[in-house]
Amino acid sequence: MTSPSKSQSSVPPKPPGHDQQPGWKRLSDTSRRFIKRDPQLLPLAAM
Repeated sequence: MTSPSKSQSSVPPKPPGHDQQPGWKRLSDTSRRFIKRDPQLLPLAAM
């Protein structure tokens, strides 16, 4: 695994209104629910 500092620097800064659009949060929640139902989807959500 790469060091957290390296991955953080490669990630672009989030826009000011990012917290107002929790689309990725909803997606992660649904994927987590699917993983609980089918652990085989874990590698799919890790992408």
